[in-house]
Amino acid sequence: MTVQRDDQNPEVQTAFENLRDLLHRLINSIFYDSDNRILASRCIRDLIVGDILNVGSGWFADPTISPDDSFQESLNLCLTIIIQNENKNKNK
Repeated sequence: MTVQRDDQNPEVQTAFENLRDLLHRLINSIFYDSDNRILASRCIRDLIVGDILNVGSGWFADPTISPDDSFQESLNLCLTIIIQNENKNKNK
């Protein structure tokens, strides 16, 4: 599946640039290693896009865990692993 960027709409472009800048400021305040910054950025974007697609298509309809709770838990797990990697690299 591919989703093309909407580079024809300036409002969409500005919104995505603002989101990207916010995400980068957040990540840069937590991670010092450039590889970990890239991993964290991709992880968060993957989770956001995946959540939008899965919730929108009805894949996350199981009431056992809400889409919001599963997003939060997935984000916590992903970032925890990257933080552990960051700490391991600091101690080298």
